[in-house]
Amino acid sequence: MPSGYLHNDLLWEVDCEREIVHQQRHIRSTPASTDPPIDMKEDEFYVAGKQYERMSDGAWSQMRVAWQGGSAKWYCVNLGQGADSDVLPPIATMLQRGILQKGDKKTVNGVRCREWLVTIKGPLANLEHDTVCIGLEDHLPYEMTVDWQGSHSSFSDYNTTIQFDLPEAAVQPAAAPTNSN
Repeated sequence: MPSGYLHNDLLWEVDCEREIVHQQRHIRSTPASTDPPIDMKEDEFYVAGKQYERMSDGAWSQMRVAWQGGSAKWYCVNLGQGADSDVLPPIATMLQRGILQKGDKKTVNGVRCREWLVTIKGPLANLEHDTVCIGLEDHLPYEMTVDWQGSHSSFSDYNTTIQFDLPEAAVQPAAAPTNSN
């Protein structure tokens, strides 16, 4: 990695029917200064109102810090309404504040899509130049770049069954109350 480089791999999985949100993040950096490099991994589940994180030994633990995201229901409602969320590109913002130009067609993750060049008008008159590639058949986003962050994102596997490695506590039914006198 070049000096002063930050690489962030992020995986989002949302299952609306089972109320599961899964987020994995891997952040790596090579600082431009004498600071030590960063190599941080996170693996978190939000399952029906309970929050879990994977520990360094591979075991799951209920999170000590409050979940920063929404519930699966929240994400699903927002996605269904076309509202912005962290899961997909901010299409609503792009449409509201952006100037869109039609780009070329290309293939991303085996899907034909059209690239749209988006210039976002910022609050301080800064211009952000992004791209988003929208599927020709299903109109879903498959790739996005953000110039000011040097960010490149890809999206795939829409409406496919997700196999989760859920924490054991998340799949165990709650203990039945006992009647003791």
